[in-house]
Amino acid sequence: MVILPPASNLLLTCNPTSFGYDSAFIGVTIARAAFKNDFGIVGSEADNISSNITSTFQAGAFFGALFCFFCKLGNFTVYEDRNARQAES
Repeated sequence: MVILPPASNLLLTCNPTSFGYDSAFIGVTIARAAFKNDFGIVGSEADNISSNITSTFQAGAFFGALFCFFCKLGNFTVYEDRNARQAES
């Protein structure tokens, strides 16, 4: 079992907050008239484009989380291979 230091716990608790902020920022941005005017989004296609932007953001978040599951954080890996650890002992 890996016990995280307090600084790591603080960092890990801030991540859901930043994800919620990003989601809200994208939602508000694609609803603004200035955004639609700058990118030439008109009437009937506005819903499709905003759905595509939101879906791309969600897909990026999913694959980013999946990728980071196997990343190395500091002195430990998030996914610990127990067989490799036993072989080191």
